[in-house]
Amino acid sequence: MTTALSLRSVPPVNMAGCIGLVCNGEIEITTSLQEYLKNCASIIGVDGGLNHCKKMEITPQWAVGDFDSIDPTLLEEIKMKKNVVVLPRAKDCTDLEVAIDKAKEISAQAQVIIWGGLGGRIDHTLGNILLLFRDPARLFLQSEQQILFVVSNKIGEVEIRHPSHQTMTLLPLNGPVSSVSIKEGGQIIDIPVIDKSSPMIFTFKDQCTLTVGTGEVLVILEQKASPPLSALPQGEISMKFSLDQPLATVFEYLTHQSFHFQGVRLSSAKERISNIQHASGKVSFPSKRGQTVSLVPFYGPAKGIKTQGLKWELGEATLDKLDKDFVGISNVSMGNEFSVAVESGELLCIVNEGLIDQELVEAKINK
Repeated sequence: MTTALSLRSVPPVNMAGCIGLVCNGEIEITTSLQEYLKNCASIIGVDGGLNHCKKMEITPQWAVGDFDSIDPTLLEEIKMKKNVVVLPRAKDCTDLEVAIDKAKEISAQAQVIIWGGLGGRIDHTLGNILLLFRDPARLFLQSEQQILFVVSNKIGEVEIRHPSHQTMTLLPLNGPVSSVSIKEGGQIIDIPVIDKSSPMIFTFKDQCTLTVGTGEVLVILEQKASPPLSALPQGEISMKFSLDQPLATVFEYLTHQSFHFQGVRLSSAKERISNIQHASGKVSFPSKRGQTVSLVPFYGPAKGIKTQGLKWELGEATLDKLDKDFVGISNVSMGNEFSVAVESGELLCIVNEGLIDQELVEAKINK
């Protein structure tokens, strides 16, 4: 006999039971955000997020990171404190992953609210979003405009409440989702399957309940309605990427590329994005020595990955699978070209156009 799961309410209402993580992404500093964070049970500053904490006159209880993006004066202050976790530059996890683990050490039950995990670099944002799939209805990415979390079949019916958001988007970012049920007012919407060809966007009216029969789905609550895109072309497409851009729109671009992976290349102000699938074969990219390269799985696990020309090669002898448990790896090119191939699944190769990281070229990986 299966035990019924208790109804969870998301996003959290009582901040006193939450742990706030402040990261280095885009943050709109407001009085409401300052009060919000001050009401959290504990605050962890994650690397450059400590700069944001300083501006908000908030003192975090913990500091975590390799501190490569922190103000030098503030870094000296941090070094004097006791509750500091100093990480190496080259490692098999991100600063945020370690900060989440620290939050779980502080409280095994607390919900974790992550600020500054959206905007900035698209590879960082996508990696942060995939982390949500590890802890459905417990980890949240939040900005002034958006709240993101995951609902899965393992947690039962979830009550979603928020008075100021207009749009709810359901994205099957980790593979197809089936038997989805939404109850709002006196109406019930049953959706047999949501896959990458059919993300669901709804007008959100303060409250609904959501149940997932099989799989796990990313939920995005947005204050702004997502404007419909006109038919997207093939070829090179320039996309805007910032907190002002609804994430549902960003994923429309990524999904369009997924269906036309051999003919569509996306670029933002700083990065160019390619979708690599089995039919792509080995894809070669021109580069500069030390240019930052990120590999991120899209729409489920990517398996049988092989690279050539990167600092830490992926393959049978090292690591050839990326998924929600190992969401991606930041790497650097070692010459004027590198290549990537994948046997199954989809892999996003994100090249930072301007970032040359000579320190990582010389670094050794730390487990």
